[in-house]
Amino acid sequence: MKKTFDDARTEHWKHIENFEKRKNLINEYTGGYPPCIKLIFKEGLPPGTRNNTIYLLARFLKKFKKEEEIYNQLIDLAYKSYSDSERQDIKQIRRTIDSALSRAGNFLSCTSLSPWCDKKQCDVFSKKQSVNLEKVFNIYSYQESLTLLKTAIQNGEFKRVLRTGIDKLDEKSKILQDSVIVIGSLSDAGKTSFAITLAKNNQDKKILHLAIEEGRDRTALRLYKSMISENVNVTIVTGKIGEITPDYIYHLVNRYSSKIDFIIIDQLVNLTEAAKEEQLKYKRMMEKFREIAREFKKPIFVLHQLNRLAKFDKEKEPSKEHLAEGADIERQAYDIWLLYRRKHEGKYYNLLKIDKNKNYKSPIIIPLEYDFKTNTFRDYPHEFLDWVLFKKLGVDENEYYFGQVEEDIKI
Repeated sequence: MKKTFDDARTEHWKHIENFEKRKNLINEYTGGYPPCIKLIFKEGLPPGTRNNTIYLLARFLKKFKKEEEIYNQLIDLAYKSYSDSERQDIKQIRRTIDSALSRAGNFLSCTSLSPWCDKKQCDVFSKKQSVNLEKVFNIYSYQESLTLLKTAIQNGEFKRVLRTGIDKLDEKSKILQDSVIVIGSLSDAGKTSFAITLAKNNQDKKILHLAIEEGRDRTALRLYKSMISENVNVTIVTGKIGEITPDYIYHLVNRYSSKIDFIIIDQLVNLTEAAKEEQLKYKRMMEKFREIAREFKKPIFVLHQLNRLAKFDKEKEPSKEHLAEGADIERQAYDIWLLYRRKHEGKYYNLLKIDKNKNYKSPIIIPLEYDFKTNTFRDYPHEFLDWVLFKKLGVDENEYYFGQVEEDIKI
């Protein structure tokens, strides 16, 4: 019994070893014809092994060509390789091709073509087979990159495409055509009011407002109360909470691209996204928004909730880490603006913190005044450089910078 078992085990391992000898399969070479095949077609068939080589080539070519093409190519190769006295062997060549094509599969081991092998040129022998890198990477020289940069500048890629209408904020930030800006706050701290402010101060623009949070009627009412003209080109889009995905938004922007200058999404928590893990949901959403902004050259303002469990008071202002699932959102956003309030001597002060700023410094704290008549924000009406008051509101003086963002880039 033991001998029978040992014999079976020996035969099993022989089978494994034989397979391992063929593990580098030329038909899996991903760069087209490998160097050994190219060399055979260039130099011709060697004497003594021509029939066997024709057989191997026929098996390999099954992956690339139709049967008729294989016959024509290999018979032409045979005519080139054989002398006049050997031409009678051509009939045998055809039978060899028949045999190769009738066999299932098209694998071809490197060992069988070792006389033509050049390991330095063949990626089959590397740890990873050759891949089409151009499908994954865009590879440019520095000189090419500068030329493309000049074209991008001429096409307005680094120019401001709109202003918020809040002068202090516009001095410290710059909205580009592919910007994805996250506006965060706790509930009832002014996210939607800030979005309405953007629309109010850009009435010459075409606006796509995804009013998932407020709905059509409430959004129209808020736009009307903010003194936005009835002739302004605002498209209000609503949908069921939990059914709208970033992919649907992509197709929406694709359809109405010519009618859009910028996009407002109110708000992120009302969207859905299929993901194996819940924590990947916001990552995929933000990646899609980046794709939309870049492809269609439309800046996107994404309203999002601060984590209710985050602890910040008058001694500590909110930060981008307080955004729900903040890490994934922070990585993908160009800018992050956080709205919050502070109370001092019975008066509330509205503050905006630029906590991520792609085109300038951060963090920066900017005071805002809330207009209760229009339910929008505006610049604080007088100079807000009382550092004593600023500190009492919990603001570090290092978070208020003089100067402004660079408007034009020239090379």
